[in-house]
Amino acid sequence: MAHTSWEDELPVPELPDDPTWRENFCFDGYDSKRNIGFWIHCGRWSLDPRIWREQVLLYIPDGTYLVHRGWGYRESLQGPSAALLDLVCRKPGELWQLRYRGPARRTTTEELHRGPLPEGPQLLLDLDVAFETQAPMWDMTGGLKNQAWGKFHIEQTGRFLGRIQYEDKSVQMDGLGWHDHSRGPRDMKEMGRHCWIHGDLSGGRSFALTYIDNVKDGMFVRALEKVVIWEEGRIFGAKCPNPPFLESNAEPAPTYRMTLQYERGTVKIDAQARRSLPHSTSRYMECFDGVTPGIAHIVTYEQGTVFAVDGQLFDGHTERSFRL
Repeated sequence: MAHTSWEDELPVPELPDDPTWRENFCFDGYDSKRNIGFWIHCGRWSLDPRIWREQVLLYIPDGTYLVHRGWGYRESLQGPSAALLDLVCRKPGELWQLRYRGPARRTTTEELHRGPLPEGPQLLLDLDVAFETQAPMWDMTGGLKNQAWGKFHIEQTGRFLGRIQYEDKSVQMDGLGWHDHSRGPRDMKEMGRHCWIHGDLSGGRSFALTYIDNVKDGMFVRALEKVVIWEEGRIFGAKCPNPPFLESNAEPAPTYRMTLQYERGTVKIDAQARRSLPHSTSRYMECFDGVTPGIAHIVTYEQGTVFAVDGQLFDGHTERSFRL
């Protein structure tokens, strides 16, 4: 496995002078057997990048969701520490610990579609999960020189192991894990829609796909096409002739199909999104819970997903957005 440095994994020690510069850490995962998973994001706040904005979006087994969003700053020497969320790198390229203990608002997809999530009763959420991997890091940086949403971007497939407690319930998680770290100037003005999809495949493989369409003169224009497949400790470049873009900002259909092509063959994927949680983002990365036209630029759907490949089922994650 290629060496991953502390510099790649950790927050930058000194902030650039550029007011559009951002740094983001994202972890998502899904355990379809227990129907539990999450999308956890920690990014530098647009009004003061020394402050971290934390988002914890959790799928729980009864079909509802737990949501938390907050801001804070604590010493972040081993990874970002915001108000109540700690993302701690224990070993670069191999091990992270995700720790959150604090309030969470129970909600439903239907409530989130009605607009910004209103205040409501909070319950106590306690999450302690490790991200473990031996897979090489995928460095997307080479394809981002002309992108307006970042200049450095690494991703990695792995597994989440740990416990999630809420109310009087405790669930052990053992499912697909994903790790993402990006930084650079970010302006979402031109983004029209995107697909960010990853998961496990047959034969011990995993994959990642990132496609972006910008809007120019009222038309979608392809801005980025990136697909890779992990196999036997190597990363292979791939293509997707039928990326499953959304055609509107309405809630996505629960199923889609796509095909991956690489030098070792063709992979046909039937996807079923078993969970669906929307959040919205402004041009400069201000974030809101729910679908919020008028105050945000795009709506993004985080979806715990099961991929059917070669007659077997595998855990994965689907993230797709569309302009508001």
